[in-house]
Amino acid sequence: MRFDIDSFKEIGDSLSRNRSRTLLTGFGVFWGVFMLLALSGASQGFKQMISKNFEGFATNSLIIVSDKTTKPYKGFKEGRYWNLETKDVERIESQVPGLEAVSPIVSMWGQTAVYGENTFDSMMKGVYANYNQIETPVMTYGRYLNESDVLQERKVCVIGSQVYENLFPEGGDPCGNYIKVGPVYYQVIGVDSNPGNFSINGRASESVMVPLPVMQKIYQTGGTIHLIAMTGKSGIKMSSLEPKVREVMARAHSFDPTDSSA
Repeated sequence: MRFDIDSFKEIGDSLSRNRSRTLLTGFGVFWGVFMLLALSGASQGFKQMISKNFEGFATNSLIIVSDKTTKPYKGFKEGRYWNLETKDVERIESQVPGLEAVSPIVSMWGQTAVYGENTFDSMMKGVYANYNQIETPVMTYGRYLNESDVLQERKVCVIGSQVYENLFPEGGDPCGNYIKVGPVYYQVIGVDSNPGNFSINGRASESVMVPLPVMQKIYQTGGTIHLIAMTGKSGIKMSSLEPKVREVMARAHSFDPTDSSA
């Protein structure tokens, strides 16, 4: 490559004669590079924050709740409330293909958990054993709820990390001990240390999980449930199943399937 000193002199003279423009151009290049790096770093940090919040929670999932209708339908006026019920789980499982797990949930806020002189204001959740496929537990001690716990309606519970830390401040394996939540004593069978911040009806760390039938009987909720969480099989997009789920619920509870607010 030929080195042309005259060309460099000409460039230097041009830059020295237009100092303001040179400075502004240099600053523009610097600012552009700075903003590119800043935005790149911010987007990566935001991505990590979202991933942290959803840690342990199935991303291919769908949650349904009931609400009042906004359209009249088959003689019913708009503004009618309807409730999800345990039977809806069977309806969804049998009529909506492509689902991996369907779990109903009943929740009770502000339930004081007691062990000895220690207390904690917890969230109580009644679930099926397959709820662990929707919100994956991280078991520090013991095990999660299983099918036998649900079918035999055992008074057992899995406690979150904050519940554990407040009720058992000295540490150690709490499994086998009994805690009182509301009017009932439950045997602790596991501690869930799920770190995720995104949870259904309250964080897992603040929850006491019990078999759904036990919760329904103690609080006399009958067949009513608060919400249904479900996750799809591999390769299935839940957005494609949502219209079918809505259709099944609309047929069972007599509301317009096009009523997106119901």
